[in-house]
Amino acid sequence: TFEQALGCPVLDEFQLYQEAEERSKHRCGLL
Repeated sequence: TFEQALGCPVLDEFQLYQEAEERSKHRCGLL
């Protein structure tokens, strides 16, 4: 939610990074 984004911007960015990394791994067939 908006409140969570205000309270934990770093966590949100880290989560987005993890998701992007997992997607790239799937794309490369590593997972």
